[in-house]
Amino acid sequence: MKIFDPQRAAIEATLRSPAAAPAAPAADADTGPTAVLPRTDAGEPSPTDRRRARYDAVCSLHAQGWSIRAIADHLGLHRATIRTYLRSPRFPERPPRSRQPSVRDPFTPYILERWNAGCHTGTMIAREVKALGYRGSATTVLTYITRLRIAAGIPPKRRVGVTAGVITDPPHAHQA
Repeated sequence: MKIFDPQRAAIEATLRSPAAAPAAPAADADTGPTAVLPRTDAGEPSPTDRRRARYDAVCSLHAQGWSIRAIADHLGLHRATIRTYLRSPRFPERPPRSRQPSVRDPFTPYILERWNAGCHTGTMIAREVKALGYRGSATTVLTYITRLRIAAGIPPKRRVGVTAGVITDPPHAHQA
């Protein structure tokens, strides 16, 4: 299912259309610089490519004499974003995100020890680490075990009791 994104539509229309003369933006989206958004394997541009396209569009429109407010209105961006882009001498790369520590981290060596010993049952390992003082959810451990199973070429197990449907009371649950 494709969801309409007006900001993206305005940027893509701006990037695909021929350059306009310096003036206030028209009501239609047929003005602005010409460029093509690079596509990923899935056919969608990556977030960095979309940001770079926005940056290029902002710089191009500003070079044509557009005001910050006009660029912001035309591309659907905040004026502060436009100012940030214009103050930057080149495309502002985002620093890579640092890995956040997990509540599972102190127990990872034990989990790997059990895994290498041949225990590939997530619920059993989850119970064992809980007994060792693990305070996180079992889902965190089970997700990690699933990743280990996939990396080892073992098909992931279906979790018993996990449902995507509506949960209702059993027919005789309230009888004494």
